[in-house]
Amino acid sequence: KEDSTDEDWTTMLQPMLKDDQERCESWDKEVQNILIFAALFSAIVTSFLLQSIPLLQPQDGATNATGPLPASIRINVFWSLSLVLSLTTALVGIIAAQWLREH
Repeated sequence: KEDSTDEDWTTMLQPMLKDDQERCESWDKEVQNILIFAALFSAIVTSFLLQSIPLLQPQDGATNATGPLPASIRINVFWSLSLVLSLTTALVGIIAAQWLREH
């Protein structure tokens, strides 16, 4: 009787394992797409951030320069925040991909 119980469990387990494997492969493909998008987005944001950093420097020849314009500060904060969030997304994606490969 114990052998038939083991066979029953194996019969029930096989479709579940197949479904689980297919789901993990699907998730892994989605995570890979997110990683590609995050990498491209990070590269683009980095180039914009590098172009906007000089706006934070005082202008040459300005005698009464009080500092960068508030709009320049906000722009750089948003570019920096965008880059941090994009890199965080990539980090979470890498961790998720590693977990999916182990699962």
